Amino acid sequence: MQCRDLFFHPARFKGPRTIFAPSPKQYDSLINLLMGPHPESDGRNCAIPLHPTLANRWRYDPWDSMSRFNIFRDRYERRVRNGPKPHRCVQSGVDWPELGDQHTILILQDEVRDGKPLNRAAMEAALEGLKRITQSSPLWNDWSGLQDPVICAAWTASLLN
Repeated sequence: MQCRDLFFHPARFKGPRTIFAPSPKQYDSLINLLMGPHPESDGRNCAIPLHPTLANRWRYDPWDSMSRFNIFRDRYERRVRNGPKPHRCVQSGVDWPELGDQHTILILQDEVRDGKPLNRAAMEAALEGLKRITQSSPLWNDWSGLQDPVICAAWTASLLN
C-alpha cells in the first residue's frame, strides 16, 4: 500500500475533532524538522504539535475518514461500525471553518436586504472558502455545487448582483 497524502487527527480535549491535511506552511515546517539540520533550539519554534487553523480547509469527519475515504493511521486501529454515520447535534466552526463562511454570506445578504451596499470582497472570500470543503462537511449538500465551474458562476453571479 502506498501513502498518497498526509493527514492529522488532533483528538484534543475541547479542541477540533476533524481530521485535516496540513497547510503548505505546516507541511514545509514539518518536513524541515524531520529532514533538515537539527540546530540547538529551546523548542519555541518547533513544528509540532500541529494544530488545525483556518488555513487547514480540507477537513474530514473521523467516521467518514475511515469508512468512506480510506484515511487512517492503521487500517486495523478500530472497527467501523455498520449502519448509518453517527450524528452529532452540535456543529462547530472549530471543526468546520466553512460554517463561518456560510454565516458571513447570510449576514451580507441581510445587510443588502436592509439597503446597505454589498461588501463584494467579503462575499467573494466567503464563496472561495466554500469551494474548499469535503464530502464529509455538514455543508456539502448545500454548497457542493461550487465545485462545478458552471454552477459556481451562476451562484456567484446571483449572490453578487
